[in-house]
Amino acid sequence: PEPFEWLVPGLRLELITGLIKTLPKNIRRQVVPAADWAAKAAATLPETPQGNLLTTVAKALQSLSGAIVTAEDFDPLRLPDHLRMTYRVMGSTGKNMGTDKNLEKLQRGLAAKSRDAVAEVAERVTSPLERDGLTSWDFAELPRTVDAQHGGNTVRAYPALVVTNPGTVRQEVNIRLMATEADQKREHPLGTRALVIAAVPSPAKYVQEHLTAQEKLILTQSPYPNLSALITDAIAASVDSVLFSMREDGMIFQKAEFETLRDRVQGAIMDNIFDAVSQTARILSAARDATKAMASANPMTYLAVLTQEKAHLEQLLQPNFMSNAGLARLPRILIYVRAITMRIQRMLEDAGRDRAATVELDQALNLFEAAGGKIPLAPHSPASQVRVRWMIEEFRVSLFAQSLGTAEPVSLQRIKKALG
Repeated sequence: PEPFEWLVPGLRLELITGLIKTLPKNIRRQVVPAADWAAKAAATLPETPQGNLLTTVAKALQSLSGAIVTAEDFDPLRLPDHLRMTYRVMGSTGKNMGTDKNLEKLQRGLAAKSRDAVAEVAERVTSPLERDGLTSWDFAELPRTVDAQHGGNTVRAYPALVVTNPGTVRQEVNIRLMATEADQKREHPLGTRALVIAAVPSPAKYVQEHLTAQEKLILTQSPYPNLSALITDAIAASVDSVLFSMREDGMIFQKAEFETLRDRVQGAIMDNIFDAVSQTARILSAARDATKAMASANPMTYLAVLTQEKAHLEQLLQPNFMSNAGLARLPRILIYVRAITMRIQRMLEDAGRDRAATVELDQALNLFEAAGGKIPLAPHSPASQVRVRWMIEEFRVSLFAQSLGTAEPVSLQRIKKALG
């Protein structure tokens, strides 16, 4: 949507004027009258502006006026309708398939119809590729793309292994032709993982039988509904660790690659799962310590921090946190949980120091949210958001539990830079 947010050149001056009028009063009074400052800002823009509209206008106003203006200070939803682009999707017969001011919302709403339409066109030029109920990788290769001509245009489909009804007894793997490469990249690694799990003897029973009584007791406090679900997620995380070490994007399309993946998983899965379960037991033990530390603090005096850290602990220990975070990150999650206990202890010693650090943490969280991120991460979040989400955890350690050490240099400035 970014290029469309600039509207047409004839409305751009009115658009910038309207945006200035949405600024908070303390900023707006430094750039009045709005029309004059809009004209000054517009004069600094190239004939064909590129990039984010709000960021570019904010930088122009700040440079011209000296006022501190950021993209987050504008409120585009307050603009009149004619200054916000309207998107309309037309079907091949001219029928209006949908209209909205929000392009991404429109795309999400029509995603299934888009996929079906692309698949229908693509299957005209290739032997039927879509299949249901795969139990093994029984084909030589899945093409990365399928091109077809339609109405003078090239329509490109993106084949992928897609898991339906994940996590249920009715789960199955199907071959589907996706409408976009992003859809393919989102679904295909999950489908590949499911076929690997189907191809490798399950170690779940052996693992359960060889856990210590203490481990079994601690693991009952996990966010998983039962021990079987926890081990199932550890198996998924183990497959992912091998898959993404083979291919950074997790995209394999040839049978030979799949067989290599299967063999590597089979060789590493037992050690990986025992390590994951052991790490999880330590994490849950640390979580119990964090809960005790929070219970020891006066809830009336420290209500804000205790509420924040209780939510923080829940964010770290979401269902399926092993496969969502990845095996390699489990040792850091242990550090993040221990940092909660340390923060509470240090807060009781010096509440003023904690308040100062909280201001910096809140700034980082606000930047992340303004960039579209949220914690816990939404499924299939962009890689940049995933990176910053974990940078924020390291930032918490640097603010509240420095002695635990961070995995990388981290600061508010580095988080800003990572968010672009």
